[in-house]
Amino acid sequence: MNFYGVRGLLVRRRTPVRRGVALEMWNGDRWVPYTDVDAVLRHGCRLTEAQALAMLKQSGDQVASTSRLSDQQAHQALRAPGKVA
Repeated sequence: MNFYGVRGLLVRRRTPVRRGVALEMWNGDRWVPYTDVDAVLRHGCRLTEAQALAMLKQSGDQVASTSRLSDQQAHQALRAPGKVA
């Protein structure tokens, strides 16, 4: 799994077996499909897992409906399955 920062969004790239490459974006609550491959190629900045965790934890501050994630919750959310298109 690879993580990218794309214009302030946390995007991950998964390679599920037999499904090809799937991009997902963290919306502050869960992973949702992300279809703008061009944005990742042009503006994406590869993140380490530690940077992705920090970005994921900050997302709780930006989304009013969610509270800030604990370290354990952030680790679980980073690897949680999402909806693969």
